[in-house]
Formats: sequence, C-alpha cells, structure tokens
Amino acid sequence: MHICIDPGHGGKDRYNVGPTGYVEADGALDIALRLKLKLEQAGIKVTMTRNADITVTLAQRSAIANRCGADAFISIHTNAAANPAANGVEAFYSMFTKKGNYLASYLVNRISGDLKLRNRGIKTRKASNGKDYYYMLRNVSIPAVILECAFHTNPREEALLKQAGFRDKLSYSIYLAVLKYFSK
Repeated sequence: MHICIDPGHGGKDRYNVGPTGYVEADGALDIALRLKLKLEQAGIKVTMTRNADITVTLAQRSAIANRCGADAFISIHTNAAANPAANGVEAFYSMFTKKGNYLASYLVNRISGDLKLRNRGIKTRKASNGKDYYYMLRNVSIPAVILECAFHTNPREEALLKQAGFRDKLSYSIYLAVLKYFSK
C-alpha cells in the first residue's frame, strides 16, 4: 500500500486565510504531516508533495503523484466561502473513476461522523470542455481526491482548525478512512 499526500497551497501561495488568522497552507501541511506519521506507523508507504512551507506548482504536484507509484492520492485543504455560515466537510473526485468515488466517500463519511461536522457530500465538477474541472483530478493518473476538511472562513470551524488537537483528530479520521479504502 502506498499513498501520495498533497498538503494544499504553501510557499508563495498563502492567500487563503481565515478571519482570525488561520492560514490554510499551514493547517493543510500540519494535518498531512500528522497523517503521514500515522500511515507510516501502520506500514503504509507515503509520498508527500511537500514536507515544508515551499512552493510546489500544480504540475509538479501531479508529476510527483504520477511518478511515485502510489495507489491513491489525497490533496488536503480547508474550505472557504463568501458566506461565513458555510460549514462542513466535502471531497471532490474525478468523474472518470469509481475508486476515487469510494475514497472520497470513506473520507467524508468518516470525518463528518468522527468530528461531528456537516457532511456536504462527495462531488465532481465538470469543466466546459467535458473534462474534470480541477487540475489535480485531471492530471493525476491514480484515484485522486481533493479533501476540504472544514471551512476556515466559518468562525466556529476556524477556531477548531487552529487547535492542534482538532488537526490531530482530523488526521486520525483520514487515516482510518484510508485503512478502510485499502482493505476493500
């Protein structure tokens, strides 16, 4: 078993910030590093697209995922919306793979249940050319998911995301979902 983890944003891309200062790039990296440790302790091989606050382009991220020989890819993010009431967890997967659908479903159901977050479901998004809208889903050749763990623009969820204990619980829920995915 081998998984590629992509902590979203980072480096020069630090624009996604919550109302009281949570930075998505930092939170995504922290969640990803916690997840990496848990997976490796369980004997699962992990490839990271970044291990520090550095700039990694979308093309570089997808190249890492495609070269490393992983069985699945998870890009970890926190969500944003103009409406501060928006909340919950959701995931996007390629409309061209059932395995991505399964992984996305396991992730969203596990996180929403464990952390009592609103389950916003799993989704696909089509571009006008009929392909996947998201670059990573279009250009990664293994089952891939973009996971939006919670809304950093929601005051309650931002406060949770700023807590190391909550980020650790998130990583544990993701870990359990990955184990379920690999057991099927």
